[in-house]
Order: sequence, then structure tokens, then C-alpha cells
Amino acid sequence: MADVKPTRWPTDPSGVEESRPLFPTPEEMSTRYAVSILRGARPEPEGLRHGGGLVSWGAILDVRAAEVGEPQGVRAVVFDLVVGRDGQCWQVSRFDVEPGDEAVLVARQLAAALPPRCLAASIKSLAADGSPGEWHPDSASFDESSLAALTAAFG
Repeated sequence: MADVKPTRWPTDPSGVEESRPLFPTPEEMSTRYAVSILRGARPEPEGLRHGGGLVSWGAILDVRAAEVGEPQGVRAVVFDLVVGRDGQCWQVSRFDVEPGDEAVLVARQLAAALPPRCLAASIKSLAADGSPGEWHPDSASFDESSLAALTAAFG
């Protein structure tokens, strides 16, 4: 689970408070970080082409990556492209690639196409060193970590 500070919630009208996680359920999480999966994503000069169309480079506000999966099992490098915000909910387009050369190539293409302010440290690390420097056992923990980072960076 991401390193997120708990929020104080009143338990009753008397004002007694209890501590609960900031995003305790998947349903609540999805109202703050909405992920759409892109199939067959590949960088092109005008943007990221995928089965459903094109995400133009100018539409991307932030991009981050992490290795997701079990260390001795099935793993992927997952890329999250933050493409908008609807109130408190970040709109995210996600795709994944195999770890290794393919992931490094995609990170380098993203780094070349996007302004540095859009690149999370994980993209810069993957492009330069071959590792995103971030690992999560599952996509839910990546979502939580990304939401915490976006909230800290953009409010």
C-alpha cells in the first residue's frame, strides 16, 4: 500500500474522530483515479496510437511508470498517462509492455516527445537506467501510489 497519511473522519455528531485510510475501498479509489486500458499502444510522432485511436502528446499532463507484478512471476512495466481531471478524479490512460528493452524504448520515446514537466521520475529513470525505480505487487497499489503523487504535485 502506498505511503498515504490517514484522514480524520468524524464517527458521530459528538465530534469523536477515528482514523481511516484516505482511500479505503476500490470503489472510492476509482472515483479519484479512473483508469482506461489502451490496447496495442505504440508511440508515433503525433502521439500514442492504440486500438481505440490516438492520445496526442499535447493531451498528456503527466506520465509515470512502474514495474507491476510478482518479482519471481509475471511482471510488466505499466505506463500511466494522466490525460485530464474531472473534479477530484484523475483520468488515466494505461498500457503495459514487457520489462527490459521494450520498456526502455517506450520510456525514451515518451521522454523525447513530452516536456520534462510531464515526466515523473520513474520515466526518467527507466529511460536512463533501464528501471523505473518503482515496483508494485498489483495495479491497485500502483493506483494508490500514483494518486498520492499526483495529489502532492497538483493538489
